[in-house]
Amino acid sequence: MQHPYRLLPGSRGKAKKLAGLAGTYRFVWNVMLAQQKEAYEKAREVVINRPR
Repeated sequence: MQHPYRLLPGSRGKAKKLAGLAGTYRFVWNVMLAQQKEAYEKAREVVINRPR
């Protein structure tokens, strides 16, 4: 379930700060997502290459 929000900063300075924060959060999200994908692929390789 998504909850859309609309931020109305009131000034250009606040708008720039909010845009900067959004960019920072997006960067952190993408780094964490890449780490999770890498960990998943490594774990998957271990399971696939496991001797039977």
